[in-house]
Amino acid sequence: MARVGVIAAALLIFGCSGSGARTAEEMANVAAREAETEAFNAQDPEFIERFYSEDLVYQSYGPWAPQGMTGNRESVKQGVAAGMRMFPDRRITVKSRVAEGDTVVEEVEWVGTASDQHPTLQEGEREVLRDIVFYRIRDGKIIEMREYAVAVSGVPSQEPEP
Repeated sequence: MARVGVIAAALLIFGCSGSGARTAEEMANVAAREAETEAFNAQDPEFIERFYSEDLVYQSYGPWAPQGMTGNRESVKQGVAAGMRMFPDRRITVKSRVAEGDTVVEEVEWVGTASDQHPTLQEGEREVLRDIVFYRIRDGKIIEMREYAVAVSGVPSQEPEP
């Protein structure tokens, strides 16, 4: 839980900086994030090509990688494909968002119902993750993504069940 506290403090500090009015770059980056979220939630298998740069740098810490992992666009694409098989109804809800320059930071809730393809959950079990994700965006595409997620099993999602 200490990692979550540090991340929350960083988000608070990051969110308190700036003038409050978004620049044209920041508005474009938020629009790109909104479009990517919509495509993700629509289960669009091609959203990686549209929204992630070929030179993407990805880092994450989460239940799938407690010691951390790094990747690129291809590894993210493979991970998303596996996630779509394991959680065919997966979706994210943005709880808060901060934009500054080329960076967008989001607090999200990720929810999915396990299919028979999941290696550790029973079919029909719901997974709820709370995430803080830092995105750097260039020309409408994500060039860097740093994700910090925790599973909140036993805590009801704020989203209605399907």
